[in-house]
Amino acid sequence: MTYAALETSKASGSPVELYEFRRGGDFWRYTSAAVAIAFQSKTYEPLALDRTSLDMSGEMGRANLSVTMPRDAPVADGFRVSPPSDVMTLAVYRQHVGDSEYVVVWLGRVLNAAWSAGQVELHCEPVYTSLKRNGLRRHYQRSCPHTLYSTDCGVTQDTYRVNGTVTAISGLDVDAAAFAAFAADYFKGGFLEWDGPANTERRMILSSSGTTVSLAAAPLNLVGGQSVRAYPGCDHSLGAGGCAKFSNTVNYGGFPYIPLKNPFNAAIY
Repeated sequence: MTYAALETSKASGSPVELYEFRRGGDFWRYTSAAVAIAFQSKTYEPLALDRTSLDMSGEMGRANLSVTMPRDAPVADGFRVSPPSDVMTLAVYRQHVGDSEYVVVWLGRVLNAAWSAGQVELHCEPVYTSLKRNGLRRHYQRSCPHTLYSTDCGVTQDTYRVNGTVTAISGLDVDAAAFAAFAADYFKGGFLEWDGPANTERRMILSSSGTTVSLAAAPLNLVGGQSVRAYPGCDHSLGAGGCAKFSNTVNYGGFPYIPLKNPFNAAIY
């Protein structure tokens, strides 16, 4: 029988699902079946999985998905402190036992996790949401709309990289002697980067002073003596905290000389 026939059958269908999580070059593959299943030369290990039902309405952007699994499942480790730096994607395949045809029933990314006694629930959004979002639009504004280190910005990221070695970690504060060579808040708005066990971790820098940078989230898998890379931030102005800091005024994307005085509201003399 075909997949469609099995899916609509009242008695012949015996569905199982395959869940493929991907983050960078790492994969976690699970199945709702009682035994391991081989699919496309990959093995999907059995796991006690449960998911919410799919909204089959015409509004595909509303087809969010929540997947519940044991809290010790390795795929959830990256969400224990905060969501991982890299995007984690999820593909859900559906098949019927004894049939070789698989159908993709859901594609998207994992946003965050909710922990409870013995379980973790991964909240996911469909890939359609990113396709339906409006693109960025430039406005008539004083500040620069370009993302620092982007193509439009033109600043080369590696040129301003500061390599350091962690000497101390206290909560969200990370110390490295290399940071002391720069003025206070030189790294504010930038990010700190280091190599984790499997992927590169990044955290936004909220402030910096002396040898210390303060991060926006806990530095997962970062330990003393480890190498880090710090990148300064930009306040999107023409001044010392923005383009002047990077000698990049030629690529400024804002309109810094917008008149402050509205001619239509000015008094007539």
